[in-house]
Amino acid sequence: MSKKLTDDLRVHGEDYLDSVTVPQDDSVAGNVLVLGKGGQNNSFAVKVVVDAAITLTTSKTLTIAVKSSSDKSTWSTIASKEFTAGQAAGTVLMYLSLPPNVDEFTRVDVSTDDDAATGKVSAYPVYIPR
Repeated sequence: MSKKLTDDLRVHGEDYLDSVTVPQDDSVAGNVLVLGKGGQNNSFAVKVVVDAAITLTTSKTLTIAVKSSSDKSTWSTIASKEFTAGQAAGTVLMYLSLPPNVDEFTRVDVSTDDDAATGKVSAYPVYIPR
């Protein structure tokens, strides 16, 4: 993925998903990032963006899930969002301010129940200036 100048305050190279191909009837677990207990006092949000247009077969679903863990083995879903239609490149699928009760380790998972799904997504933490 080519990196572009955006309005997002990001840490270079810190990505949950870096232009990952949408899985076909499967799931992909993103990179585990350590943002600190409580998301450093609500200083971070998670942003998920479509890099290459996503196509889905009728009645199929794309799911994005933000998860956290205290030990990197047991994961709890903080929030998830489902999509039942294709999404254009550049679409922001999710923007979630991490809650104060989030565990130290976080990741973003993407899954579909569509064996013909296409497209690419990226997910990364965004610093929320105070």
